[in-house]
Amino acid sequence: MSRPASGPSLWTGPRGDPRRYRVDLEDGMLHHIGDGGEGLVFRALCIKNGETHEVALKMHTSLAIADFDGINRRAQILRTVDDPHVMHLVDAFVGTALIDSDDPVDADFSVIYTVAEWIPGEPLGVALGLVGPVRAMRWVVDLARAVAYLHSFHKAEAPEGLVHRDIKPSNVRVTPDGQAVLIDFGIARPLGTEDMTQGAGTYLWQAPEGVGG
Repeated sequence: MSRPASGPSLWTGPRGDPRRYRVDLEDGMLHHIGDGGEGLVFRALCIKNGETHEVALKMHTSLAIADFDGINRRAQILRTVDDPHVMHLVDAFVGTALIDSDDPVDADFSVIYTVAEWIPGEPLGVALGLVGPVRAMRWVVDLARAVAYLHSFHKAEAPEGLVHRDIKPSNVRVTPDGQAVLIDFGIARPLGTEDMTQGAGTYLWQAPEGVGG
């Protein structure tokens, strides 16, 4: 079995590349930067093909391995999303828990992950306290453009567009250059698909049509 952490970092990745993603410990402790109904989010480094870049690594703690096919199918659609005000999903895989091991065994690969580009900046709720109403309204425009892009995103797998379903201040990141970016596609779906679960989203931030089923 995998040995306990013995260094300053923990790792995970798919079979064949189990150390693709590195999460650095803080004072010997593992810290997540976000959590929700589907899992925990960690700030991580992707180390692949000799290159290193920051990512948001989401560990789906509430999902079983049997759910991966659906997650991966949606991830393949979301990986083609390309808009400056929408987070970019880059990977989905079944990996190990965050461990420190060079050679994990097959049984260790039991956790579903999705990976997105890292968006620097502050959550919208924090950023709003630092600016006036004019700047804040520009962020509303950014978000309107992001939502319009998703709704008009037409592919064979999403002929009626995409819906985010969890738009709220904590899922909006304001970058250092002043752009609002919509993040966290954990419950996003192509409109009209069979897995459009009812009641999804965050209480008090749900769209009226979501509350009404």
